[in-house]
Amino acid sequence: MPPGPDGGDPTDRTPVRHGRRRGDTDAAADAESFAGWLPDERADTARPAGRASVAGTAKAEVRRIVPPPRGGDRPASDTDHEVDRQQDDERQRNYPKRSSDNAERVSGVAARSGRASVPSVATARVPAAESRPVGPDDTMDIARTDVDPRPGGDPVDSAAPVSPGAVVGTAVVADGFRGTNRALTQLAWLGSALLTAVITIFRVDRPGLWADELATWGMTTVSAHELWPLLRSTDMVNGAYYVLMWGWTHLLGSSDLALRLPSVLAMTLTAALVAALGSRFGGPRGGLLAGLLFAVVPSVSRYGQEARVYALVVLFAALSTLLLARALDRPRFTRFLPYVLVVAVLGALNPISMLLLLAHGVLVLAQHRRAVGGWLAAAVVGTAPAIAVLVLSAGQRHQISWIPQSRLTDLSALPYALFGATAIGGALLVLAALSVSYRHPALVYSAWALLPAATLFTVGHFTALWQPRYVLFTVPAWVLLAAGTLDRIPLVRGLLVVAAVGLVSLPAQITIRGEAGHDQDTRKLATIVANNEQPGDGIVYGTDDPGGGWVGRDTIAHYLSPGSRPKDLMVTQPQRTNGKVLAIECKDAAKCLPDKVNRVWVVRLGSVSDPLRNLGGSKEEALRTAFQTSKTWHPAGLTLALLTRKPS
Repeated sequence: MPPGPDGGDPTDRTPVRHGRRRGDTDAAADAESFAGWLPDERADTARPAGRASVAGTAKAEVRRIVPPPRGGDRPASDTDHEVDRQQDDERQRNYPKRSSDNAERVSGVAARSGRASVPSVATARVPAAESRPVGPDDTMDIARTDVDPRPGGDPVDSAAPVSPGAVVGTAVVADGFRGTNRALTQLAWLGSALLTAVITIFRVDRPGLWADELATWGMTTVSAHELWPLLRSTDMVNGAYYVLMWGWTHLLGSSDLALRLPSVLAMTLTAALVAALGSRFGGPRGGLLAGLLFAVVPSVSRYGQEARVYALVVLFAALSTLLLARALDRPRFTRFLPYVLVVAVLGALNPISMLLLLAHGVLVLAQHRRAVGGWLAAAVVGTAPAIAVLVLSAGQRHQISWIPQSRLTDLSALPYALFGATAIGGALLVLAALSVSYRHPALVYSAWALLPAATLFTVGHFTALWQPRYVLFTVPAWVLLAAGTLDRIPLVRGLLVVAAVGLVSLPAQITIRGEAGHDQDTRKLATIVANNEQPGDGIVYGTDDPGGGWVGRDTIAHYLSPGSRPKDLMVTQPQRTNGKVLAIECKDAAKCLPDKVNRVWVVRLGSVSDPLRNLGGSKEEALRTAFQTSKTWHPAGLTLALLTRKPS
């Protein structure tokens, strides 16, 4: 049998203080195996400030502990032993200085990023391990044992074992520090959620329902067997949301508060998820800033107080991103299942939101390329409901025919549309732009913020599809980017910036909670009718108004009880019956105007100077012949007129 590298018996595993036996080579292999548990990009590339990993440090130090064997099979000489003794003595003399330098280097990285410093477990072990024999067991135990800091000290059991598994974007720390980070992370998401809930619930029921919210309410008023025929004829793209709200209102009622409560809850949970994402990818401090910043953005309140699908889409977009990051920690089929389910719900609620998968693809490619196949399979399965919705709604393109093709000038309205205030939106976009980068985690946020909006805007140039609120699910990404910029300054200053954003957004927040906060003061219109209505009054609705012929009827039906409503003079078939959303009216309006009716109310969508112009069908001619305008009101976004019969 050939001799070992030190000239001894190759089967001898006894540690030798100054010689190098085959056991040393095995220790090196074990150390390489330990280091191989870590993701390649974490182990072998430089990290940004504030993202040091104890596991990564341990890997580097383990490689230094086990020296490579000398070249060839030459036995160690006395000169080699003497050199080894001198090196050991030198390391023992320099131990205090090296330990201090290592600690300062690790704590300095954490200090520059404003995060809790990572305990220098590995750096404290290196000199002690080098001052005594190293065997294969010792090499593997370096990540799970502590060493007496005195030269030549013996290892002792650690109360804070460090797991060699590293997670995507998360620093691994010892338990003593992990508790502190966990507390700060919990404070981040809990504080953000509570602040969002308080802000969003404040005066949630004061603004009147606007046209789209009235469409939601109208779908909740039909019977179960009428719901599917209605969806087959119109608005199938929102079918999943209507079904959800139908069940919700049958449990909690259809008041303005009940209709908007799901959106309030969705935005509250989204704030917690934004904080969790920020903590996971950037540390607890970044998560706290991101969550609080999300809470004070005006559009969060605007769509958190709206009975539409957008808040739920934002929620599931953030949740799917977090679940994907967790699945990539240990890519397995079962760990992708929650992600698949959430993506499926997201696509069913809004097929356009599947553009988020572009950003998810970037995350997979940047962090775990070996998981591309698994993620791609999960994404394909998750998009199945969205594809089904698109197929079922293929014949309903007339519902978005009112949307103009996108133009570059439309981008000027993007800050207001996404954030609810032009000044706030501009400031957040500037802060976010300072963090846009190809490096992780800014790459993930940048792809999430930019790719869906850019893709939809490009497609909207060729077909009627671009609406900024359709990409509202990118707001968390913009906020996370802006928080990344604030994370570079001291925490107190970052919190002051968040407070300043909140103060500047106060005018927008007040406007959102006004009676016309949703652009159409439907409650005021109904109140005017209720206060001035007389027995025997009739009412006529404008059915040719752009934006919805159902708004007037739904406004009166929602806010006025059946006994206090004027009689609908033109209807022959009510709204949302026999698979038809719009009411069917009498073709000859003159014959449908009873002679005994002396006063007629006219409800129009939009502000019009002549309430009878383009009223729809033959109603304009019949009313002009027999009636004259007595009084006109213009609640925000609406027109209401009272007609009285002309003297005979």
